[in-house]
Formats: sequence, structure tokens, C-alpha cells
Amino acid sequence: MTKALVNFANAFINFANKLSTITGIAAAAAVALAMLVVFLDVFSRIILGITLFWAHDVSYMLGGTAILMGAAYTLMNNKHVRVDIFYGKLSKKGQAILDIALGLLLFFPLMITGSYNASKMAIFSISALERTMSGYWQPPIYHVKTLLALAIIILIIQGLAKLIQDAAKIKGG
Repeated sequence: MTKALVNFANAFINFANKLSTITGIAAAAAVALAMLVVFLDVFSRIILGITLFWAHDVSYMLGGTAILMGAAYTLMNNKHVRVDIFYGKLSKKGQAILDIALGLLLFFPLMITGSYNASKMAIFSISALERTMSGYWQPPIYHVKTLLALAIIILIIQGLAKLIQDAAKIKGG
């Protein structure tokens, strides 16, 4: 491999990791905000006798955001669930080969298809200024659908970084 290609691969991995770290921090903030909203809702209902009609919608949107935005960070840190009965018994090189095979067979086709569909859904949702029909105040939902599309794209970027790292493991680098 040429030095320029190695430098490009390292730069891409660093970019993907920084992007995933930023989205991981955003996911953690969304979890904290969701917990605050739920706390305020419970406190206001039980102590003050006031129902926060917006709290349910905001908390599930924040929770969904946390899940979506945390996926790439989870992949970066190799914390996704896998069947360790077989995987754990493989060598590092064997794990890398299996990760590449499953990535090319399942991960990338599913994520690219999901990205395409989520992007179409987000574009429609933005153009229609879509609102959710559940809930008392029918809040806008297009921002959540846009985040879904962006989160999948970021997950694909992190998946490419992992693919490069796994290829380097196979080569012994």
C-alpha cells in the first residue's frame, strides 16, 4: 500500500471517529434531556397537579434521537451486540475477516438501503412540514426523520472506517 493511501485511510478513520464521538456526545445529551423531561413531567403531575402535555412527545423524540445518534459511536467502540460463542473464539484476524464478510453481506446493503429510504422519507417530511398525529399538540416530526437519515449516513461512514481497520488487521497493520 502506498504511503498516500495509508495517510488517506488514517485521515478517513480519524474523521469518522471524530464525527462518531460528536454524535455520541449528542446522544448522551439527548438521554440527559429526556431524563430531565420525564422528571419534570412526573414532578409537575404529582407535586403540582399540572400535566405537561408536551412531555411525552418530547421524551420519546429525545430517546429516539439518542438511539439514532449513538449507533455510530457504539460501532466505533465495538460495543454492538454479537454472538460471542463463535466470535470470541476466533483470532483477531479471524474476527476481522468475519466482520468484513458480514459487513459486505449485511451491514452495508442494509444501511445503504436504509439511508436511501430514510432520506426520501426526510425530504417528504420536510417538504410537507410533517407533524405527528399522536399527542395533544401534534409537534413537528420532520426533524426526527431528518436525524434518522443523517444518523444512518454517519453509521455508514463509521462502518467504512471499521472496514478499513479490519482490512489492516488482516494485513497485519
